[in-house]
Amino acid sequence: MNNPQRAQANQILFDNCRAFIPGELEILDPDIIITQGKWAKLAVDQAFPELSAAEMIPETLPEMKLVIINDHPVIWIETFHPRHTSFQTVNRARYSQYVETIKRFLNSNTI
Repeated sequence: MNNPQRAQANQILFDNCRAFIPGELEILDPDIIITQGKWAKLAVDQAFPELSAAEMIPETLPEMKLVIINDHPVIWIETFHPRHTSFQTVNRARYSQYVETIKRFLNSNTI
């Protein structure tokens, strides 16, 4: 839905799509997921169990998590929607940390 000034889409779009997200992610079988905004976060959070990632993910990156999809760990970065002011100050400022953590994850024995 193309709303002016990147305004949020109608709630019915989220309600209609949310049920399909777990199945789509299982088919895609990703190693990394990046969600934008509250509704995407809720869709993943409610569908997949979270793993403890104390050794893999620094405490300074609480928006990074490990979830289980198709019996393997997947790194998940939950970001603010780009329209949210914190997207620029929080998420964008941490890009280099995301890259380093993802490299360690992909090179580890976890996957």
